Amino acid sequence: MHQESHVLYTDLISPLGFSMEENFKALCQGASGLKPNTHPLFKRKTYTSVIDATLVDDSFSVLGAVDQYTKLEKLSILLIDKMLKETNIDPRNPKTLLIYSTTKGNIDLAETKNDKIPSKRVLLSEFKNVLKAFFEFANDPILISNACISGSQAIIYADSLLKTKLYDHVIIVGGDVVSNFTLSGFYALNALSEELCKPFDVNRKGINIGECCTTIVLTSKKESNTAKLVAGSSTVDAHHIVAPSREGRGLTNAIQNCIQQYPDAAIDFISTHGTATKYNDEMEALSINNTNLEKTPIYSLKGYYGHTLGAAGILESVISLNALKEQLLIPSLGYTTLGVPYEANVITTLEKKPISGFLKTASGFGGVNAALIFQQA
Repeated sequence: MHQESHVLYTDLISPLGFSMEENFKALCQGASGLKPNTHPLFKRKTYTSVIDATLVDDSFSVLGAVDQYTKLEKLSILLIDKMLKETNIDPRNPKTLLIYSTTKGNIDLAETKNDKIPSKRVLLSEFKNVLKAFFEFANDPILISNACISGSQAIIYADSLLKTKLYDHVIIVGGDVVSNFTLSGFYALNALSEELCKPFDVNRKGINIGECCTTIVLTSKKESNTAKLVAGSSTVDAHHIVAPSREGRGLTNAIQNCIQQYPDAAIDFISTHGTATKYNDEMEALSINNTNLEKTPIYSLKGYYGHTLGAAGILESVISLNALKEQLLIPSLGYTTLGVPYEANVITTLEKKPISGFLKTASGFGGVNAALIFQQA
């Protein structure tokens, strides 16, 4: 019998709102969190999606001293605290596990001096210990940092752990913040766009960076009429340290693996990685064609949130889960004219439609790739 992980809970803090409801409402209205920003080192214009630090501090002040925690720690604590209260999950229960996905964690600590926060918390191992101590988790949190598939990889790993029956609930949280360090890296790769990003569009110029903190809770028990994760696969083609495989072999294999795991899956839309870079969008479109899904409606959420790095796989899964719940196809913001040399059915208008399931794809530096299939319960 095929064992499935059920989705118990989702939530999201982003520039578009401090709840899942606020985010999905803003998204359906076509709002974007991306705003003009000038890189402080290179004086080059770009767009970033940044959460108002004052709003974060105001919300966090009831939980702790705002000057004792970094922005990402505060966002993560706010999200986890709300989730624990709404689900009644006990973090002290040995059957509860936290998995955190991020690419850079508290990287902003390396940029500014802070006398009240130890500099060692820039280390990912120290970052997760802050969350363990705050909530008194019985188990050591697991931290996954695997480039831009970190979030999707965390979901896949959570699913595999639930199948061992060692845990009843796995809390998966993803977060990254916009930093000069990250912007400098993408600037050096000539990947930053000076315009709003346009995934799959003929006029796309590159990536926009965003930040968020988001969560999805998986359980082996069907506790309500929720969606379920029925398949997940990650692959690595080791094509290049930063460039995706031109043939799309790794992502093609990941999608094929998912379909083989659950042949009866309904794939009514695809939530793509869709970074708006030349080669990523071409590779994704090719992989979709390679798996005979070129007629399937697709979208990218990067025009709403920017690329949220280690949180992207989770953010884009939870938004898609809400689209599944509401039976909506979400338009790919910024897209007007197809700009990849392969067939792609990019969604341009918000549309109500019967939906039974979807595919989520992701790719990242080093040739890593991931795919997930969610279905209605």
